[in-house]
Amino acid sequence: MDFTIKNGWILSLASIILSYAPLLFGGKAVKRLTFFSWMGQRGKLFSFFITVFSILFLLIPIFCSITENLPLLICGIVLFVIGSIGTIISYQNYFTTPLDSVITKGMYRISRNPIYVFLSISIAGIAILCASYVMGAILLLNIIFQHPVILEEEKFCAEKYGNDYINYKKNTRRYL
Repeated sequence: MDFTIKNGWILSLASIILSYAPLLFGGKAVKRLTFFSWMGQRGKLFSFFITVFSILFLLIPIFCSITENLPLLICGIVLFVIGSIGTIISYQNYFTTPLDSVITKGMYRISRNPIYVFLSISIAGIAILCASYVMGAILLLNIIFQHPVILEEEKFCAEKYGNDYINYKKNTRRYL
């Protein structure tokens, strides 16, 4: 295995930092982000597969080389950077909103699920940088499996936050 800058391991490291480092700075909001007792059996099953996919997103780049194809390289970098910046801003919006409030600021003005959206964009960038069809297929499955979980989450939020969430839902798209 080649652990030079040409190998995708650096992308795995960046992905780990992007996905999990914000949890170190989230304070009490981390509990809200990781609280899933409201989730039904179906949502828990889909979440299990999403976790498996997440592990694959971290492992696959280790076994890939970063593409030398300039158009793919540029496209992958652009998507990764956009996804990374959007994810970081979304986490910041999430963690700075009071725990008893609907998150409606920043990226949450354009999407009810910006962390999911921007992480998916950054993973698409990594898949392109690794020229990995397998990673692209797993990303597609991840997006498909994530949708029912998001629907359950929306039901929970409507019950927890009432009209505040229902009005937010009417005015803000689910994804983009």
